[in-house]
Amino acid sequence: MTEGDISDVLAIDRALVENKRVLTYADPAESYIGDNLAANWVAETDNTVVGFALCWVVEPGLGTIGGAWMELLGVDPAAHSKGVGKATVTHLRDYCSRRSE
Repeated sequence: MTEGDISDVLAIDRALVENKRVLTYADPAESYIGDNLAANWVAETDNTVVGFALCWVVEPGLGTIGGAWMELLGVDPAAHSKGVGKATVTHLRDYCSRRSE
């Protein structure tokens, strides 16, 4: 994910939840994008962002085995049922597997 993708990610998020996000849920742009521990990805079709994953990856060491937490997964409603979500989750799994080798 690049800084230029953030507006597309937020547009997809708004299309999915409109104004129905609970008040206690933090805004994704303020909470999950750009942190140094973040591992965030976008899914693209024909150079258009159609999905995203906002994640945290914990490296193994210092008594931890490592792992990942997917905070938010979003797929543009126009791209539903096309495997975008599954491909994004698979990418996270593969990323973590490579980092643990």
